[in-house]
Amino acid sequence: MDIFHFAIFFNYINFEILECSWAILEDKLHNSKDLDELIAAHSEFLQTLYDGCFLSDRLWNNLKALRSIFDQIVRFEVSSKFELHF
Repeated sequence: MDIFHFAIFFNYINFEILECSWAILEDKLHNSKDLDELIAAHSEFLQTLYDGCFLSDRLWNNLKALRSIFDQIVRFEVSSKFELHF
C-alpha cells in the first residue's frame, strides 16, 4: 500500500470512526448514573471501534472481501501503468 492509500485509511479511522465514537462516548459518560453504565458505555465504544475498523469477528468476511477487491484494483492499476509504457 502506498502512502496515499495509507493516509486515506488513517484519515477514515481518525475522523469517521474515532472522533464520532469519542463524542458519543463522552456524552454517555457525562449522562451515566453509576459505574455499570460507565463500563457499558466504554464497552460499546470499543465495539464500535472494532466494527468500524473491520476487526470484530463478525465482520471478518467483510474485511476479506474488501481486501480482495482492493487487491484487484491495485493489480488493474499496475497492469494499466505497465501497458502505457509499451
